[in-house]
This record gives sequence, structure tokens and C-alpha cells, in this order.
Amino acid sequence: MSVNDRLRVVVLAPVDSRLNPYIDLFKAGLAGAGVACTVQQWFSLRWFASNWRSIDVLHLHWLEHIYVSDSTLRTVRNLLSLIGFLVFARVVRILVVYTIHNLAPHSPRYPRLNLFAHWLVCNLANAVHVHDTRGREMISPFLPKRTRLYVVPHGNYITAYPNNCTRNEAREKFGIAGDAFVYLFLGQLRPNKGIDHLIAAFTKLADSNAALLIAGWAPEPRYGDKVAALAMDDPRITLHRKFVEAIEVQYFMNACDVCVLPYRSVTTSGAAILAFSFGRPIVAPGIGCFLDLVRGSCGILYSPTGEAALSDALVKARKLDLGRAKSEALSLARSFDWAEIGQRHAVAYRVSIGGVMWQQTRDSAHI
Repeated sequence: MSVNDRLRVVVLAPVDSRLNPYIDLFKAGLAGAGVACTVQQWFSLRWFASNWRSIDVLHLHWLEHIYVSDSTLRTVRNLLSLIGFLVFARVVRILVVYTIHNLAPHSPRYPRLNLFAHWLVCNLANAVHVHDTRGREMISPFLPKRTRLYVVPHGNYITAYPNNCTRNEAREKFGIAGDAFVYLFLGQLRPNKGIDHLIAAFTKLADSNAALLIAGWAPEPRYGDKVAALAMDDPRITLHRKFVEAIEVQYFMNACDVCVLPYRSVTTSGAAILAFSFGRPIVAPGIGCFLDLVRGSCGILYSPTGEAALSDALVKARKLDLGRAKSEALSLARSFDWAEIGQRHAVAYRVSIGGVMWQQTRDSAHI
């Protein structure tokens, strides 16, 4: 195709938009940039055989969800099919792009296979996308020199969720006093997210006016049971162990003062962007993307190695100027505009398709 023709992009992202509206927002950003984008949730060789002639760019997201199945045999078979699919795409000159949301996949199943799949797809892709400079530093050693690596940030969620309730209405819903200082963890209850560590740190606080809200569903029931058992030991902790519908997100966000993200590992954090989109500062370990995201009053970073560090960070959060923090968090969220993000991805696609010379080094990879 000519670089002046309208791009036809297929986003392969097997994730329900109710769990994360990222892909819907991504698609809208590309549409605003004049890109014809369709989303394919499930990988199918039959579908590809019928549609490959109308695809210019194939953009993969959340790789492990494409091939991981309920058995090892099916998982390996799916991965082999995906590899064949990508090899054929390269042969027929479809641009293959891979967004790395997490270097370590959410699921602990098949850790070695998952790392191998990451490495293999990075080698088969024409271009790899990450959301920040920390992600670039983490991913760069895994890539061959011929693979383009580009940075475009994660967009905000400001328009993605309703936000009509007041602070008092939100707190009344959960039976929380208006003068309480409320910490929130909102998201899937997974071991890598360190919710058990958060509960242990919170229970050490000698503060009767503090409250901790934990909300989300547990993909691994045993870990969900562990979190529930720990939460029962402190009456200041309220656990909502369920999937949080989009309409409910506003209640949790508007009820809290700060969001706590005690992750043990992280590449990209949509949860941090969500917090900023509601004007909430975060408490997070000084690792990965948090090192770039936490600026000014937008949050507090703590050492991921010290046992008491999270407890100390929770105490420091009480001293934040919440009015200033809300203003700075919202300002940062607005800077992650999907219209601009769509334009930057469109440029990256066209540069890769056209074979145009560009400044692409391990130290300069922004679009």
C-alpha cells in the first residue's frame, strides 16, 4: 500500500471491554487519526485466512490471553498456531505490532512458556510498543536490533466511566464517616498486586480514623480467600470481593482519599492512570512505570525492599495536600490524551510500513 492510503488496522486483543475499556479508547484514538480500525477478540486461523488481504497492520495486545488455555496441550497448540499466523503475516507484508502491557503475565501458569512467547513474538514483530521510558528500558534487552521499539503513553480514563456522585454520596454508600481518611485498592485480586502486603501494612497503623477499601474479583479463588481472611482481622477494612461494574467505579474512587497500588512487579499500570483520571493520588513502590508517573503531589513512592516502607508511605499520605494532589493528578491524566495517542500510533505504523528512516536507537525511541 501507499503510505498515503488509509491504514486498515486489526487490533487482536482478547479482553472484555467491561474489564478494561483501554481497547475501546485505543480504537477511538486511531479513528480520530483517520485509521480504519477493527477489534478481533479471539484468534482464529479461519478468520485470518478469510481477511488477511484487507489488513495492513496487525496490532497484538495481552499476548498470554491469546494462547493460554485450560490445558497444557491446548496452550502449546494455540501458541504454535499463533506463531504460524505471525510468520505468514510477515511473509505477506502485514505490519505486526506488539504492545507489551506486562513483561510478566498476570497468570502464574506456564511462566517459562510465557517468557518464551514474549521473546518469540518480539522477534517476529516489526515493531514493539511500550507505554513509558521505564518499559523501554525493561524491554530493550529482549529485542533484536532490527525490531523498532517505540514509546506512546497509556491514555486516560476520564471519559470512560461515569463520575456523577459526590464524596458524601459515595461514603454513605459504604457506611464510611465523612472525616475518615480512606485508602483504596481497586482491581483484580492477584498475588502479584500485593494486597496481602497492603493489609499487613495497614493493620500496623495506630489510626482509628483510617479506613481501607478493597474491591475487585479474584481470578485465583485461593488468593481471594487469603485476602478475605486477612481483611477480617481489622474492622477498619472493608472488602468487596466482586467484579466492579463500570457504573460502580465512581463510588469507590470518590469515596477514597488515595489509591494504593502495592504491586510486587509492574510494567504498565492502568490502575494508576485510572486513579489520576478521578483526581486521586497514589501510593506505590518505586519500581517500573511508577517512577515516571509519580510527580509532585500525584503520589508517594516507597522502597519495595523495606518491610515497614509501605506503612510509612500510608502515614505520609495523610500529609498530602489533597486539593493540590487532585489538581495535579487530573492535569497529568489530561496530558495522556487519546486523540494525540492515536496520532502517534498512526505515525509509527506509517513509518514502519514506508520504511522511512527515523531516529530509532535504544536511547531515542519516542514517536
